[in-house]
Amino acid sequence: MEQFKFEDLDITRASNETIAELGELLWHRTSDRSEEEAEIDRTYEGVLDALADSLDPKQKKLFERYQLQVADELYLAE
Repeated sequence: MEQFKFEDLDITRASNETIAELGELLWHRTSDRSEEEAEIDRTYEGVLDALADSLDPKQKKLFERYQLQVADELYLAE
């Protein structure tokens, strides 16, 4: 795979939101999970789906809001 060259990227007309979205996309495409993280993924595979499937509609809404909060906090931490 060819290496991405940041100097070839022209972002002069892009908004901050677009640049942030690009950064998010590149982060997920270029950062590999460590072996420890991969093991955690395997251990808890399917747990989130099982939990979400067990909730009633009101609980699902609350849980979705909680997940957004956690995602926002993770974004700030990164």
